[in-house]
Amino acid sequence: MEKFSPVGEKDITRAIVAEFAKQFEEYVESDCIIIGGGPSGLMAGRNLAKAGKKVFIIERNNYLGGGFWVGGYLMNKVTVRHPGERVLDELGIPYQAVSEGLLVADGPHACSKLIASACDSGVKFANMTVFEDLEWIINEGEWPILALCGAMQLVALLHDVPCGPMGRLPEDMADPNPDYRPGMLKEKGYYPINIVRSDALFDGLSQKPVFSQWHYWELKAVPPGFVRLAESELCPIQAIRHETRPVYGTQFHPEEYSEEHPAGKQVLSNFFRISGL
Repeated sequence: MEKFSPVGEKDITRAIVAEFAKQFEEYVESDCIIIGGGPSGLMAGRNLAKAGKKVFIIERNNYLGGGFWVGGYLMNKVTVRHPGERVLDELGIPYQAVSEGLLVADGPHACSKLIASACDSGVKFANMTVFEDLEWIINEGEWPILALCGAMQLVALLHDVPCGPMGRLPEDMADPNPDYRPGMLKEKGYYPINIVRSDALFDGLSQKPVFSQWHYWELKAVPPGFVRLAESELCPIQAIRHETRPVYGTQFHPEEYSEEHPAGKQVLSNFFRISGL
C-alpha cells in the first residue's frame, strides 16, 4: 500500500501561510471587492470574474454561501420560480418541477455548485475577515459603490434612515409567493421598475426595465445626501444615488439576469463604466 509523503507540520504551516499571503497581496488591489459571500455575492463575483474582472470576496464566516445551504425554514431545499431555472441550468444544478413555474433543488448541491463556479471563474476569497472600515468608505470614501438589496438598506441605516417590512398583504390580495414570508407584501421574481430620474446607471434601458427582486423589506425614506432614481408598484425606493459621489444602491438584484430579462447585465456594465473599469 502506498504511504502518504513524509511531510512535517512545519512544511504544512509554511505552505498555507505563504500561499495565502501571496494571494492576499495580489488581490488586496482588485477590480471589484465584494463584502459577503452569500449567493448574491457569489453570483455577482462569478459573473464579474467571467467578464475578465479581478474579484475578491470578503466573508466574515468560516464558510461561504450564507443561508443558501439550509434552504427555507431550515429545510435544505431551495425554491426557484421560472425563468430562474436558467441560472440553475447554467450552473449545472439539478432540480425538479413541483408545480407550474415552481422548481425545487437541494440546497447543499446548489450552494456547492455556485461556490465551485465562482472559484472556477477566478474569484478569490478571504474568510473570517471583517471589513471594519465599511462605514467610513460608504459615508466618506471616494470609491465607486453599488450596494445591492440588503446592502442598500445598510447604506440607509448608516445614515439613520429606518428600514423595515413593506407591510402585510391586504385581506383581499392572494399571496403570490406563499413559500417566502407568507402574508407579507414582497417582491420575489422578475418585476418592472419605473425610472423616475435619469442617470448613467440606467443608460441603454427603457423607462420601465425588468429586474430580479427578492425582498420584503424596504427603505422608509431616501437617505440624506442621496436622490431617488427608481420605484416599483410596491416599493417606492428601488434605486438611489449619492448627490456628489459615485455611491449607488438598488433594491433589485442586477447581478441576477437572464436572456429574457437582460437589464441587470446592462446596469452592471454601466456601473463599471462609471467606475472607470
